[in-house]
Amino acid sequence: QFDLRLRGERLRTEARMMREARRIGVRTPLVLDIDEGSHSLVLERIEGRTLTEMFYEEKTPLSELRAVVSLVDPAARGLVALVLTSPPYGSSLHGQVKAIPGAGVQKSHDRYSNDPANLAHVGLAGLLDAMRVMLGGAAVLARPGGFVAMTLRPWWRGGRLIDLPGALARVGEDAGLVLHERNVALLCGLRDDQLVPRASFFALEQVRRARARDVPRLVTAHEDLVVWKAP
Repeated sequence: QFDLRLRGERLRTEARMMREARRIGVRTPLVLDIDEGSHSLVLERIEGRTLTEMFYEEKTPLSELRAVVSLVDPAARGLVALVLTSPPYGSSLHGQVKAIPGAGVQKSHDRYSNDPANLAHVGLAGLLDAMRVMLGGAAVLARPGGFVAMTLRPWWRGGRLIDLPGALARVGEDAGLVLHERNVALLCGLRDDQLVPRASFFALEQVRRARARDVPRLVTAHEDLVVWKAP
């Protein structure tokens, strides 16, 4: 019951935020209907390429995509209340999964671009450098006292657990932002008064494979929500 109420509140909040954004000039689609039964929004179709298409077609230089300022109307600089983002954790992503009877599971759109300059392929040092550029751009867009927030989690690489949240918290400060909060967001649901773990299938599968190799790895139970404030 709590989950249903929470999903309904999130749905209405999303619709309200889209209407408010459109009111102040952001090119968002009209909200045509709110279907609380299926927890979905019916939106106006806006002609043009989607951001996903921009990435997959690889026609926009990656340097432009990292410099977030170049993607936003110059009139919005210094006016944005919230910038929300999240980094890639490697070359794979959830993508689309389709179960085919007798043929197993078919995956598609589950890899980032094959471009070696893509953030998914540049390694930790390259990722931190690129995020420094992106967060510097976010600092330009944010209004005084505005927020830049990033969801991320510790990262397994080469058998080592890397404190990516801590590293990026420092990168944000290097980019001119002020660290405001570092929060723990549990990956769970609520059933009555009990917390119910909701680790992803992919996280569980990685742990199972690690334990099969006698590596005592645990499932990640949370993400970090790192919040900076523009001075």
